[in-house]
Amino acid sequence: MENIKCKRCNRILTNKVSIKLGYGLVCYHKMQLQEAQITSPNNDVIAQLFDRVRKLELDNTFMKYQLKHKVFVGKSQESDLNWDIPEEIKEIKNESKITFNVVVKELRVIFTEDFDYHNVLKPINPIEQPEVPPQVIELFN
Repeated sequence: MENIKCKRCNRILTNKVSIKLGYGLVCYHKMQLQEAQITSPNNDVIAQLFDRVRKLELDNTFMKYQLKHKVFVGKSQESDLNWDIPEEIKEIKNESKITFNVVVKELRVIFTEDFDYHNVLKPINPIEQPEVPPQVIELFN
């Protein structure tokens, strides 16, 4: 009789079912688990993550190339676009920037390192008085 060995561990198989499968009982279960892990959704997530990393590396390479060769788009004199910002918009921009800076300075004065925020914060919709439960009216005496 011909000795048939397990494809995974080279152990001699004696069971008829194991001989048909080509694997021993333990090796067959291990192979099934490995096949189940290959088709699991976790591998799809890992593949997506690798794809994202590859795209990020391509973006990084592109940015390095742009910085190295300094490829920038300049203003064309032939175009009909008006690149001058009107004074009204510049004034509005400056006013908003000034007010923002003032607010930031005021907040820096208020929020120091030893600031106790418990005194300032209040719960949303605080209950000032305890609610009185509704009175139960007895209909049947």
